Amino acid sequence: MVQTLQIERTSDSDAAVLIASDQSPTRAGLQVFAEDALGRVGVREAVDWESLVRTVQTFRSIRLALIDLNMAGAAGLSRLADVARQRPDLSLVIFASVDSHEIARQAYALPSACAVVAKNAPPSTIRFCILAGMQKQRVTVPAADSYKKSESNSLLTPRQRQIRILLRQGMSNKIIAATLNISEGTVKNHLTEIYRALNATNRMQAAQFPSELD
Repeated sequence: MVQTLQIERTSDSDAAVLIASDQSPTRAGLQVFAEDALGRVGVREAVDWESLVRTVQTFRSIRLALIDLNMAGAAGLSRLADVARQRPDLSLVIFASVDSHEIARQAYALPSACAVVAKNAPPSTIRFCILAGMQKQRVTVPAADSYKKSESNSLLTPRQRQIRILLRQGMSNKIIAATLNISEGTVKNHLTEIYRALNATNRMQAAQFPSELD
């Protein structure tokens, strides 16, 4: 499981997180999420692509960049690729205002991209992506319209939600099967469907997703 990190702030020159957006409310909100996810953390801000590039080049202590892909200026994905080439060690969490599989595909083509998340994602999802980014873990989250789902069209069935609860407790397939009085093969089948629904590739990723995404 992803663990909370405590990063003590000593000065702006030691900032570990860069928040880049041309919208002041967005920058303020992301700083709240960053500090909630990471504890006390040094933060710097960029208001456009030029200041983003300049900041990551100047301050090598920055480990994670939270980037509003829709900042003023054309060719956001192209500029993002420039940042990734200049600082391949810098983890990127990318926020987009419009859901697009093509945007996500191109962003994830960058080795340092850890997450692509919609701006209207739930707070727990944003915190999850920030924490994963700081630990250089790549994660995927459902499309923005999944957050508006009703109980009747949840991503997971009631049985799959039960299995994921036990998965988060570290139970093996055999123990899950015994607990729910079903076969181990049935557990494996449900896990396959859970991975598909959550865009997960393994047990750890499936377990780490915020519970509200069920």
